[in-house]
Amino acid sequence: MHAAGTFYKASGLIKPKRLFLSLFGGISLSVLIGWLFYFLTNFISFVYLNFILLFGVLCASIVAFTLLRLFSKSRHHVLNVSLAALFCYLAWSAQWTFYNQQWNSGYSFLEGVFNPFATFEIIARRIVQIDTDHFNRAAGRFPFSGGLTGFFYVIEFIAFMLPVKFLLEDKQYYCEGCDRFYDQKDAFVTETGSFFSILGGAGENHVYNFLPEVSYYSKLAPIYARTREIVKVSIHYCPKCLDNNIISVSAFEQQPDSDNQNKAPLTNEIEITRGMYIEKDTAHLLIRKFA
Repeated sequence: MHAAGTFYKASGLIKPKRLFLSLFGGISLSVLIGWLFYFLTNFISFVYLNFILLFGVLCASIVAFTLLRLFSKSRHHVLNVSLAALFCYLAWSAQWTFYNQQWNSGYSFLEGVFNPFATFEIIARRIVQIDTDHFNRAAGRFPFSGGLTGFFYVIEFIAFMLPVKFLLEDKQYYCEGCDRFYDQKDAFVTETGSFFSILGGAGENHVYNFLPEVSYYSKLAPIYARTREIVKVSIHYCPKCLDNNIISVSAFEQQPDSDNQNKAPLTNEIEITRGMYIEKDTAHLLIRKFA
């Protein structure tokens, strides 16, 4: 059992069979996402809609690659980030490979997907072709010069790679003894002045033993005037063994519900504590209190 006051750190555990299946599934999904983007951008002639399709690619990639990471149960941070970057890159290169097959640029499918030099050569030829069409006044659906189109291709590449940032920041706690991910319960503190006063009086080496005495709300009510400060407390726990429970605490600003949609939007997060182990008795009280 981890001592209260210490912080969670991934163990680096790798499950080879699940990792292999995740690698195969990730490559397959990357090619599928690339093909969908190729098909839709090739089918829809209005070039400005490509930016909307890029947003769809971003969402699809985040969902697909997050599910793959959860399936692999890999606790090796560097490996997880590297695989996410690989899958995002392959999705980007795959859509260019499908265009390569259409344009007969001279590269095989595997070369186009896995060889970066081939991908960049395909793009370079496309830019030259667009410039040539502009010179001959036959640009068709591309109202931009080759140079400006190349700039848009850079934006496209960044959009395809953006899921790596989201996957990098997403932290999933995992109980290796029970072979399952932690559950999470959240609660909110509105009397932040009292909370911070107690927090300051607890000293630098506290382990949040005072949390069960604080008043919480399971859901925030909308506000309609000025912003207010909110503290969010999250308890992460394994419901099977209830050992090695983790606390995270952040401060937010709750914004007014200006659109009358019965919402309580939180912005400007200030992280106070993230991933700290707390005492088992404290965790049990919080789990019951947050229920």
